[in-house]
Amino acid sequence: MDGLIKNLTLKDIEQVLEIQKACYHEDYWESREKFESILQLYPSGCYGLWCEKPAGYLFSHPWRIGEYVPLDTPIKELPENADCLYVHDIAVLPEFRGKGAGSALFSRALDVARRFRAIELVAVQHSENFWKKLGFREVKDIVYGGRKAKLMLLQ
Repeated sequence: MDGLIKNLTLKDIEQVLEIQKACYHEDYWESREKFESILQLYPSGCYGLWCEKPAGYLFSHPWRIGEYVPLDTPIKELPENADCLYVHDIAVLPEFRGKGAGSALFSRALDVARRFRAIELVAVQHSENFWKKLGFREVKDIVYGGRKAKLMLLQ
């Protein structure tokens, strides 16, 4: 995938919101405040992919295995006993999918996750097969944004 992956700043949030709306059902949309809270608490886990335009993003932060972060609730603090990197959100614009963009963003998360014993995420919109190809396993079915989703783990 040709493109530049760089850490996000607060100036990038408007583009993040636009990508989110192009990628997710509105039940999964999160507020500016949610993204800003993650970016302010753990900036090293938030980055975007730029091709000829902003093409995608990934937000991650330390968390606890077996727990997931509620949808659209700003995070006030990170847990002291965090044991995993929680991939809170990853989105790639449709025209950049199937070209390695998601894998490129996730490989950056792998670098960030080296200090943790696992990576955890909630797979939505039937994305669990993408995550399984990257080595994740399903932990349990959950309801997220009022819809069925899967809590997934990579150890």
